[in-house]
Amino acid sequence: MAQIIKRGKDKQGRERFMVKVFWGRDGTGKRQYHCKIITGKKEADAYARTKEHERDTGKPLKPISLTVNDLLDRWLLHCRRTVREKTLEWYAYLMDKYARPHIGDKKLTAIRLLDFEDLYLHLERAGLSGRSIKLVHARLVTAFQQAIRWELLSANPVMLATTPKWIKREMEFLTPEEAQKFITATRADARGVLLRFALLTGLRPEEYCGLQWAELDVEGQQRGGARVRRVMKWFAAGRWKFDEPKTPKSKRDVYFPVSLARDLQDYRRQQLEARLRLGQHYQQHDLVFAEEDGGPLTLKKIVRRHLLPTLKRAELRTVTLYALRHSYVTLSLAGGVSAKTVSEQAGHSSVRFTLDYYAHVLPREREGASDKLETLLFSGAGNL
Repeated sequence: MAQIIKRGKDKQGRERFMVKVFWGRDGTGKRQYHCKIITGKKEADAYARTKEHERDTGKPLKPISLTVNDLLDRWLLHCRRTVREKTLEWYAYLMDKYARPHIGDKKLTAIRLLDFEDLYLHLERAGLSGRSIKLVHARLVTAFQQAIRWELLSANPVMLATTPKWIKREMEFLTPEEAQKFITATRADARGVLLRFALLTGLRPEEYCGLQWAELDVEGQQRGGARVRRVMKWFAAGRWKFDEPKTPKSKRDVYFPVSLARDLQDYRRQQLEARLRLGQHYQQHDLVFAEEDGGPLTLKKIVRRHLLPTLKRAELRTVTLYALRHSYVTLSLAGGVSAKTVSEQAGHSSVRFTLDYYAHVLPREREGASDKLETLLFSGAGNL
């Protein structure tokens, strides 16, 4: 119960009361009270009931003066329980790079929709792509939604912010002629087999970088094979670890031509020679594609040391490592491999995703569909 204590009268002769409401204890165990002088007994009783209700429904004694930075810190700590370490690092990067410098010091309860509109406009003028701005926006929406769950805010000021249009880039892939030139050019690179493996299997970079020899079959007479069961994840300060694949369907068996299997056998012999040469200085990770000392390769090194020089030798345009994966899928579909087989080899979530995402391969098939139907129905060759 609140205490209502007489405190004399005001200049007009009206009785004054001090309303004293117990608000619990602070972190040190000290009692906390809310006190206020109110004129009039009825008014004091009403005020006491209001404050008791606020206390009972969890309202803090003092107004919370958190900043956006404070919220982001707490949200990222919360995310540790819900997302993978690499994803958490990505969230932190987006906030540190793009959000905190512009809105981090603003009071949480004072930030408005216009602040986010200004932020996105600034990022757009600085040259950030519409896709990247949408990624920043999505994370801010999530963080401020968590603030509502924590009862720090009553509404999400980010939700209605307008983001720039995302112009989807055309998918990069090599044509059959370019792929042939690329494969030829890889022969001049000490790790060209890695690039050929990427193109001829369609694996994701983190999948073939995390591949171990124990999961590879290069002794088959008809084809080679690999069991994808883990991926390589890279973190700040050169830290890395093995992790679970992207999706359940990413755990799969993949196959590749016997010619690539023979190349991998030669590469394995060279790696074993380096291992014997370095002795105890060789890192025993059993990685298929590794540094000279057995340590893991990073994507930046693969691109800088091997991909770009190979493209230059082949006189091809610059493409990304992921373009090799896209090239595998595109060339396989164009070559008549079933969408189901390609989807399983690539580790896609579904055949429908493969068909939708790589629809650019299929127009040629649709153009010939009417001719095939005519042959089936009117040539007499289609008796069922």
